[in-house]
Amino acid sequence: MISCKEYAEIKKAELKEKIAGLGFTPKLVVIQVGNNPASNSYIAGKKKDCEEVGIKMWHIKLPEDISQDELGAEVAIICCDRSVDGVIVQLPLPSHIDPKKIQKHIWINKDVDGFRSDSPFDPCTPLGIINYLKYNNYDFEGKNVLVIGRSDIVGKPLARMLTDLDCTVTLAHSKSCLTDALKYKDIAFTCIDKLEYFDAFGEFDNNTDIIDIGLGRNADGKLVGNLNAYTVELANNSMSRFGGFIISGPGGVGLLTRVALLENVYKAALMRKGE
Repeated sequence: MISCKEYAEIKKAELKEKIAGLGFTPKLVVIQVGNNPASNSYIAGKKKDCEEVGIKMWHIKLPEDISQDELGAEVAIICCDRSVDGVIVQLPLPSHIDPKKIQKHIWINKDVDGFRSDSPFDPCTPLGIINYLKYNNYDFEGKNVLVIGRSDIVGKPLARMLTDLDCTVTLAHSKSCLTDALKYKDIAFTCIDKLEYFDAFGEFDNNTDIIDIGLGRNADGKLVGNLNAYTVELANNSMSRFGGFIISGPGGVGLLTRVALLENVYKAALMRKGE
């Protein structure tokens, strides 16, 4: 398999060529409430990606104390701009704002995050992962798959997409008995909010392919996933007896998510063009 980094570079080069042939410059608007450091970093990465492929990104920063109604009105106004192809409200939002209610203000044809249930776009993280595995000719048919995490933007849509690819899917969550669920799985996706929670060697079968979707900073400020960082390093070592592959960390799923976002913006631009 080629690396996530290699795949991202290939797809961005392809998108740059496609976007150049559109006849206009696609536009993405990213709305941020407050000044969350992690959000600042993610948005900077999105802007860099957009510049590389020829998408114009407009970053709007709003005060932390904005009301839900005010934010909803701002989103609605931006969606009325015909030059805008995609609109994102960056998460997390302050506790007094309900993300699901705000997402309803984003027009479905501009919901490039794919968070609305009626969106024509798939959510970027599961879409990016599936597209990457397809590109590497991963054989999904008949695979026993475990998805750990049932969020509306990762776990549930990922389980649906894998089912459509003829996998036999188990969707686990915080109330599941993982000791039983982890047995005899060909591939496992971890997407929970607990950092370094799993030991790749102690809990997964040695031949299980693992896609570690969770991402955050540990007590030392290092970006880590749901898997213990040491076991990830050991499992990826050529001397390891771990038979499956592991994708983990900021250089993995994060890159795939960002590429999928670019692809969704391009798809939205095609919809505006009428293709």
